[in-house]
Amino acid sequence: MKGDKRVLVVMTSHDALGTTGKKTGAFAAEVAHPVDVFVRHGYTVDFASIRGGVVPLDGVETDDASVKAFLADATLQARLHTAGVAEAMVEVVGH
Repeated sequence: MKGDKRVLVVMTSHDALGTTGKKTGAFAAEVAHPVDVFVRHGYTVDFASIRGGVVPLDGVETDDASVKAFLADATLQARLHTAGVAEAMVEVVGH
């Protein structure tokens, strides 16, 4: 729709560091801080990940106000159950 302000944030689907058994994902603050700015400026934020599905988060620090607000926002959290990049681009472009 013309006039809609939307941002598509493309994030990782990777949740493990090789064969180390260590967990990884999108660093929470690196997602939460820009999302906070976008939302405050009236943008709707959508997410996509490489494979689609739930985006793994890493570095979750609940003493960070932006991260805490991001984790508490049910709408944003629901959007972390993402489309794959190709599917999201079709929706954004409309083809």
